[in-house]
Amino acid sequence: MRRNYLLVLAACLLFGGCLWSSKVIKSGQASEPGLSVEVLRPDILVKGGSLILEPFKAGPGAEATPELDRMALSIVKGAVDAMEGGSSRMYYKSPDSSGGADLLVEGHIEKVQAPGFVDGLLFKKEAVFLVKADVRDVASREVVALVFGRRVVPDGSRGFQQAAYDFGRDMVLELNK
Repeated sequence: MRRNYLLVLAACLLFGGCLWSSKVIKSGQASEPGLSVEVLRPDILVKGGSLILEPFKAGPGAEATPELDRMALSIVKGAVDAMEGGSSRMYYKSPDSSGGADLLVEGHIEKVQAPGFVDGLLFKKEAVFLVKADVRDVASREVVALVFGRRVVPDGSRGFQQAAYDFGRDMVLELNK
């Protein structure tokens, strides 16, 4: 009887552990660290032109906080710095400026996850930063490109700020290829 009890317990732990550790990745979400750009209308994107970057909003897995607002502004700063680098077909246009723009970037910070002390030690969880953006043609409101970013962040809030900046910079560099 005791032996059967131990076998049932071992089976429950084995199956429970397998179910608990399974990883579900939604379609269209970056699963590896880096940036993924899906260009839907290259004919519109290759023209370049003026680009409005709306500060990114909190997505379903992120809480709207002042820290997230700073990350959203870091995305904009990284993108603007990349456009001012000289080799970009795009140039930044402030959302407040008068006159139309050619392209609009709207996005969400999907997840900002920093592991707790115990999670970091016992389960080797990483701090993760997930972002999703749509690049739209302003005239037709048509989605021209989809951008997904995933960063593994090494050092807390300063790391999240740098990950946001890097995402903005890399997004513009990829859209200019």
